[in-house]
Amino acid sequence: MKGALVGKNLNFSKSKLVHNYISKKYDLNYTYDIIDVQDEEKIVFINGVENKSLQFIFDLPKDLFLPVFLEKLGYTFINVTSPFKTIISKKYTNSFLVKKTGCFNIIYYVKNRLVTYNSDIFGFKELLQRNTIDFNKDLVYILGNGGVARSAAFVIRKNPKIFVVRKNSTHSIPENHIFYPDLVNQKASYFINTTTPGVIKAELFTEEQLKTVTFIDLNYAPTSLKCSFKHYIDGLDMLIAQAFKTISLVTKNKKIAASDCDYIKIRKLL
Repeated sequence: MKGALVGKNLNFSKSKLVHNYISKKYDLNYTYDIIDVQDEEKIVFINGVENKSLQFIFDLPKDLFLPVFLEKLGYTFINVTSPFKTIISKKYTNSFLVKKTGCFNIIYYVKNRLVTYNSDIFGFKELLQRNTIDFNKDLVYILGNGGVARSAAFVIRKNPKIFVVRKNSTHSIPENHIFYPDLVNQKASYFINTTTPGVIKAELFTEEQLKTVTFIDLNYAPTSLKCSFKHYIDGLDMLIAQAFKTISLVTKNKKIAASDCDYIKIRKLL
């Protein structure tokens, strides 16, 4: 078995380390690669090494990138991150959660069909459970409006006090959306950061927000925000849970479960 993570700017990814742990724990003997697609420069890196034989993919529509990686490189499954997780093709067999959120992060073959699945939802639920977070009727602001933001919003959709913070737009936006400059005027209980590393800076927030708001950062790259917020939770638990979910799906082995893993031990390895 062979898997990979496909996305852009993956220097800080720890997915390979988690999958190495799972492979060893369950004696699965599978490999896992990091495929960094730099579409502007038209370069593909696999585990940090440029692969010139794949430059032809940039002449293809983006919804064909993943099938090419699966077929040409012999991957059993691919995990997907930005900017590919919202590029959904009619050629895929999309699971219920993918249809509901408009994004996915796992793609693999099932009986010659390309199947997609959204494990962000599972991972985010696990993160909340492990940190005993129940938003109830708290004021929650989701930073970003991409694929991960949609998944987070889906998980907490029953909370009537959810707001999405996004970049300025000339287009009309939903009533519960605001722009980043307006964030300083908001009272909040939680910020959920779904943006890519480096987008959110501490300067966006007031001193009061830094002291009182719980910042749930679904990233896990090194960031000054960890020191800026008094209450900070990183996204490592979500990452770990997603990896277990991926392998459970692909192998159809229900014994491979996030509830069976030692989160503390894995976090130390990362």
